[in-house]
Amino acid sequence: MSKDDKQQEYLETIKSIQESILKFLEEETNCEENLTFLKDIFNDLEIQDNRIEFMSVLHLISKIANNFHRSCNFFSKIEQILQYLKADIKKNISNSEIFNIFHGNKKILLFLAEEGIMTFDEYVIRKITMTNKLVEANYPQYFQPEIEPFMQEQWFPRYNFHNCVQTQNEWVYELKEEVPENFYAKRKKGENDDTLCEMIRNDMVEDFIAYVTRSNTSLDATIQLSIFETNPFLIKKQTEKQQIQYYGEKEAKQRGITLIEYAVFFGSIQIYNYLRLEKVQLTPSLWNFAVHGKNADLIHSLEDCHVSLEGGAYMQLFYESIKCHHNDIANYFLSNFLRKEEENLQKAFIKSLRYYNFAFLNDEQINESSFYDLCKYDYSALIGSFVTSTAIDINKKEIFPQFAHVISYARIFTSFQVACFNKIWNHMFQ
Repeated sequence: MSKDDKQQEYLETIKSIQESILKFLEEETNCEENLTFLKDIFNDLEIQDNRIEFMSVLHLISKIANNFHRSCNFFSKIEQILQYLKADIKKNISNSEIFNIFHGNKKILLFLAEEGIMTFDEYVIRKITMTNKLVEANYPQYFQPEIEPFMQEQWFPRYNFHNCVQTQNEWVYELKEEVPENFYAKRKKGENDDTLCEMIRNDMVEDFIAYVTRSNTSLDATIQLSIFETNPFLIKKQTEKQQIQYYGEKEAKQRGITLIEYAVFFGSIQIYNYLRLEKVQLTPSLWNFAVHGKNADLIHSLEDCHVSLEGGAYMQLFYESIKCHHNDIANYFLSNFLRKEEENLQKAFIKSLRYYNFAFLNDEQINESSFYDLCKYDYSALIGSFVTSTAIDINKKEIFPQFAHVISYARIFTSFQVACFNKIWNHMFQ
């Protein structure tokens, strides 16, 4: 089979799996039938028997779990998929690889641990406690019970004092305290545990109005960060607020997640309409939250209210839709607001690679110029097609500089990728 044939077969295989997963997640009816169909797809394609392609499927599930709109049954469906693949994951994927694939989602990591698919060993604990991004996202507090047995190890971060003032790693001190009330139930739920947040998520508009009136809560208030929050987009926005608080409370308030942004994110249109009618400002930031909210009525409302978008912003919304695997919304922006210029399509292609959204991957764009991105986002199957192709010239300018750039980052690659790179390296210097 030629390189192009292998490449096309791989894309068609993963694309069919993506379509089946999204159908299972989106449809609230025929759930058992859709799950059975998805299982049949896995069995017919024998994806579990090909470790490299199986890794791609796990990356795909991870990206969807991180970014797709969370309906009420969303995570139970994700867990059903992972439960079905449990034996194959344990058989074919190492513990560190499982963590590296799913590390962006605290709730998924907890499920994997509870199911015995992944264990919290020294590698995982080091990553959680020594990676700034994960520390800022409150991973240590969320996984406090799993971390506690490792706190006496010499390598474990210390809580340092200087003149009786904490200087770093304040979170270590928090781990010495008892876990909060209802800790285990709250972290399993994986949502902000604030009462007002729960009302917004469930679009309980009457309870929301009564609450903000009784508590005299400003409708321009911002959401406080919770250690139980597991949505990567919301965590990122909240940690941005934390970082800005260092520079001043006024700016921090401007950058925190507002009540209306939170409502738009969860597609809570009744609360959104209440806040809009109460003259809460409709800011351009709402557009990104609306993409994540996956609610067409909200998007059309922002259009009808002429919520401003700076030049080129529709392209950014298109990219955000690709990231979320909200392909109907992506196609809406593409068809109505965007010009299909080569530069825009190339950026969309790279965004699709990054988030494993095969609906927008063009087979013709997978060539020498995309070699770096294929390495960066762990497309071992496609990398292999390049290495084994006799037609490829490794010294081409599209490949060699980017290959050197990949090596300079000292990323952790799969053993297959390392073998590929060794073959390339030997070819260049033989």
